[in-house]
Amino acid sequence: MWLLRPFVADFSMFFAISGRIEAEGVTAMDWLRSVNPSLILFGLCAFLFLLAVGGGFALYQEAWYFQIPFGVINGFMVFLGFTVLHDACHFSFSRRRWMNELIMILAWPMFVFSPFLFRRIHLEHHAKTNQGDSDPDHFTASPKLWKRLMKSFFLIFYYHVFAFQHFKHPRWRRHLILSAFGPIFLIYLALITAFAKPLILTWLIPNVIGIGILSYVNTAWPHHPARETSRYRNTRNTFVPWWIQALMFNQNMHLVHHLRPSLPWYRYPEFYKAHQLEIARNSGQGLFYTQRKEYYELQPLWLRHYKEIVAKLLIGEWR
Repeated sequence: MWLLRPFVADFSMFFAISGRIEAEGVTAMDWLRSVNPSLILFGLCAFLFLLAVGGGFALYQEAWYFQIPFGVINGFMVFLGFTVLHDACHFSFSRRRWMNELIMILAWPMFVFSPFLFRRIHLEHHAKTNQGDSDPDHFTASPKLWKRLMKSFFLIFYYHVFAFQHFKHPRWRRHLILSAFGPIFLIYLALITAFAKPLILTWLIPNVIGIGILSYVNTAWPHHPARETSRYRNTRNTFVPWWIQALMFNQNMHLVHHLRPSLPWYRYPEFYKAHQLEIARNSGQGLFYTQRKEYYELQPLWLRHYKEIVAKLLIGEWR
């Protein structure tokens, strides 16, 4: 029963403040507009992931190419869902630690490999950015574009080598085994069951491709040439057209993330505007693929306005 206590406490809080919300004149729509954007994003990605995998299994007897649309959806959800997983890794999905841990667990099937091992490795990257072999993401560094692309698709496998070499504690050894067990188990099921096509074409291969693309756009691309170790120059912000920034959910603002790792993705533009001069004074770097020199606000002004209205009542628990 102790596992249910956090949920019970949350629902108790909800009913306790519902009267206050009504007293303040905040409607149900106002309350809905105040919900954590990461929660909405995760719900959407999880739903479409389950829909894609379920569709693949439903058509397991059909020709292999029937799996392709479901595989594309799954790979796309891995790409989009990473933003939520990434925030949970930095405990910025929610102020409540257990909420971040819950998101990590729920995201595990989507990403196959252990999110908890990824968190440990990712925090190591933040602590030792561009410091050679001490930085796990330095594996993707290369002066040649084709090598950076190729290495990006092998980065998830190198993570396991890095963990084996650097993490000796039994806890992380267990996570290493669990992480490696995920794809091996899917391959094993594909060999002994009739569901080989959905397991491989809808689930496993799109997962690896999605993670490979993520590894390039979030690691090799912003950190190249991966020689600087200054906190203002060890990575770069990337200025791209609005639709690319929307697809990346502000992950193109990589320097902002390194300067404030605990900041949730939807606050990156706000942070950049507030610290733009400071970043410039410290020779912060940027890549420009558009003439626009400012980032787009992915949260419209009306949403920010309503969040301010209900901040003291509800949203403070999520930020």
